[in-house]
This record gives sequence, structure tokens and C-alpha cells, in this order.
Amino acid sequence: MINAVSFLKKVATFVLFHGKRNPQFLLHYSINFLKKDFSFDVLFYSGPSLGREIEKGRSLIRIGDGEICMMNGGDVHYQHFEKEIQQALLNSVWLYTDSSPYVICINEHVMNKTNTYLKKHNQFRCWLPMKTFYDLFFNKQATYGDASIFGYKNEFENNVYPYLKKQGVIIVTKKKTIESLQSNTRVIWKNIGYVYTPEKNAYDEIERIRKEIDELIQEKQRESIKPVVIVSCGPASKMLVYEYTQKGVQAIDVGIGLELIFSERETPYILLPKGKM
Repeated sequence: MINAVSFLKKVATFVLFHGKRNPQFLLHYSINFLKKDFSFDVLFYSGPSLGREIEKGRSLIRIGDGEICMMNGGDVHYQHFEKEIQQALLNSVWLYTDSSPYVICINEHVMNKTNTYLKKHNQFRCWLPMKTFYDLFFNKQATYGDASIFGYKNEFENNVYPYLKKQGVIIVTKKKTIESLQSNTRVIWKNIGYVYTPEKNAYDEIERIRKEIDELIQEKQRESIKPVVIVSCGPASKMLVYEYTQKGVQAIDVGIGLELIFSERETPYILLPKGKM
């Protein structure tokens, strides 16, 4: 009885929240909830092909369940809702094509799975919002990257690092991660700069972060070095990547992958095999 009451309260909260902020999403979510075979045939870049897109100068914006929540007007545990982040995320999705100066990355392990399969693996409620948002607003003809790509062992080292080590890298992330990179003897960048962000709610210090990034970009450009901004600070990362891409500066949203590169660890969030089932 207690579980049933708790579940009904969650349902009521979900309906009231989305009914006010995005009724179109709520309607389609409710319909998709009942579809056992609801899935897609999303086109994805392989690891090497995504690396080649980066070498061409394209930026990367990773979108997961937290970003879907923020696009619908909600908070996530590491970033309270900000209208500016929401708008940047929506713009990046609405305007995305294969010729965009950035690649959007979504979860390859989820998008082409049926609802039945996700329920079997206890991933249904987590990822149905993502699938519904894709159904409504994403470009179905475009090719996407895998949002988990930097969590796979050696993917960054093999497909991205050979390109980045020739550029002027600007790392934007929390202090703990920066200190870990600085002490890792396998990380060898000749031209590197750092911008510290808060552990949570990076947007609260966004003006300082932008100012410090701009200063490092200008410094590298004066030295005729191409700057590449590597960001890992929650949903604010996506906004920063979108902003700097519009300014002609390549930026890469790495996420938790920045904590895993040049290590023996892999992301703990890869729960499902690839392919449709």
C-alpha cells in the first residue's frame, strides 16, 4: 500500500510538472509509455569516425537524461535550472544536421532499444524521456555520436588524443579532476591551460569561467596555436560548447570521460549492449 501511494505521488508530480512546462512532451510520453516496441534506428558514428569528425574541427555536445530534464524546465542534482542553459540545449537540438559545426552525442545503448528490453534491464523510466524527446524534436536524418564514448577504455587515447596533442588544449572542469590530470604522467600536452569550475552548479560562476576561457584562447591565438576547449562541468558544459562553437572555437564536452582517460577504468554507466533487442 505504501509503495502504491508513493508511486501515485510520483506520477502526480510528473504530470503536474510537465503538464505546466511542456504539455506536448507529456502527451507523447504518455502514449510512448504504452508502446512495447517503441524504438528507433538512430545512425551513429563509430569511435574512429567520430574521431575523424573532431579532426575536421567539429565540436561535441553530449545530451543525456539530465539535459532532457533541463530542456523540460527541471533541475538536476549537479545543476539547478537555468534558462540560458535550456535555450542553448534546445537550439543545439533544433538546428542540428550532419553539416553542423558540432556533433550531438546521445546514448547509443538506449536509443535503438525497445521499451520491453529497457524494462527488463530496469532502464525504462530513466530513458523513456530521452526517447520521447528524440521522437519529438531531434533530427531523424542526422548522424549522432555515442554520449558514452569517452567512458570506453582507450577510445579517447586512440581516436581523439592524437589530434588534440597538436592543439592548444584548455581544460575546464573541477579542481579534483584537474589535479588528477596534472599528476598523470601519461597526459602529455605541450600547450595546456586550466579553468577551475565548482563541483556543482557551474553556472553560478559562468562569467568568471567565460572570462578565463577567453583569456586562454586569446593567449594561444597570439602564439598561432589552435585552441580547443575541453569541458566537463555538467549541463553548463553543453552551453559553453555551443557558445564557443558559434564563435569559431572548437569545444568538446567530455563529461565523466575526463576523469577516466589515461586510466584503466571505464564508465560505470554502460549498462546495456549495443544493437536493437
